[in-house]
Amino acid sequence: LERSRAHRIVWLLEELNLDYDIKLYHRTESQRAPEELKKIFPLGKSPIIEVDHHNGKESKKLAESGHITNYLIKHFDTNKKLTANTEDDEESVDYFVNFSEGTLGAHLTYLIVHQVGASKAPFFVRPVINAFVNKMDTFYGISEVKLCIDFMEDILAKQAKINPEELYFVGDHLTGADVMLFFNIQTLLDGKRLGDAIDTADYPNMNKFLAQVKNRPAYIKAEEKIQTVGKNQFAKDPIS
Repeated sequence: LERSRAHRIVWLLEELNLDYDIKLYHRTESQRAPEELKKIFPLGKSPIIEVDHHNGKESKKLAESGHITNYLIKHFDTNKKLTANTEDDEESVDYFVNFSEGTLGAHLTYLIVHQVGASKAPFFVRPVINAFVNKMDTFYGISEVKLCIDFMEDILAKQAKINPEELYFVGDHLTGADVMLFFNIQTLLDGKRLGDAIDTADYPNMNKFLAQVKNRPAYIKAEEKIQTVGKNQFAKDPIS
């Protein structure tokens, strides 16, 4: 699905060097996923993957970004490229995978829904709706998301003291934590979802993390493949 969390799953597939095919879907005019996705999985959400083990096992369909990420790394990371080094690191990865779609994801979705909803309000009531939504966001949504951003910046700052050359949320190499958090961080900083409430320059470690991911060969290849399959009809930036 264009402009969605599904981009990071394609990136993960590239990091794991797996063979895969992509089926791309455009959003509707209301920015929702198309109804045809429900034919693949009842909830009709993205990402969805169908796994074929090619060993006689029945193929299976998986949904939810965190579940897909954990499953792919558990079953297909044969070289331990993205696998946590220790049990403590494994628990930290599990925390960040859940944090990404739980605490952070919930508050981020809250803001995005408000922003999209306010922009779709009838013209004659839009000023009132915008004023109401902005007050709600200032009182609750923005402060909660900013708390999450400060938390992530602090984690990366501590990691930078251990390894200033490359930043990862857990340990000394890429893990599922980084794959899951990348999309949300990109949405917040590149997508400027908090507007003037924050200065993105105040988060040097998160900006470095974003640049680091975007320069990874697997990420570049994933984005190129999405454009090739989509015949350049899909936004190159998933948060645009």
